[in-house]
Amino acid sequence: MEFKGVVTHVIDKSGISKAGKPFVSFQIRVEQPYAQYPESVLIETNKEELLPAIGESVNVFFNMRCNEYNGNLYGRNNLWKVEKLGNATQKQEPDDDEDPLKALDNPEPLSMEAPPDSNVAKAAEELKDGLDKATFGDDDVPF
Repeated sequence: MEFKGVVTHVIDKSGISKAGKPFVSFQIRVEQPYAQYPESVLIETNKEELLPAIGESVNVFFNMRCNEYNGNLYGRNNLWKVEKLGNATQKQEPDDDEDPLKALDNPEPLSMEAPPDSNVAKAAEELKDGLDKATFGDDDVPF
């Protein structure tokens, strides 16, 4: 599976097993910062060379896995490749031959106001005037 986003957490879970042997394990949280409903994923790896820096834009590739043990299910996302796209604060210049859907990764902020000369603005103004007259009548007395 593939997921694009910004690294928000890198957690070192290394330690010593019950058998007394040291092990290396890391968890990486990657989030889509500019989506309307941001998704995030927690990925595990035991390879320190795959670790990206916090705040870095990455494209991560991982395998989803589910194991059953004593009637319980355990899920893991195992990282196998990281493509570093740059720093999240840097704005990347799009190439002409890039995927057109890549522009959706960093959308421009939307304005909730219509231009003053548009039909939508005029209709909203008429609706507001109509609601004021329906609520208060022609006078300014609110009851």
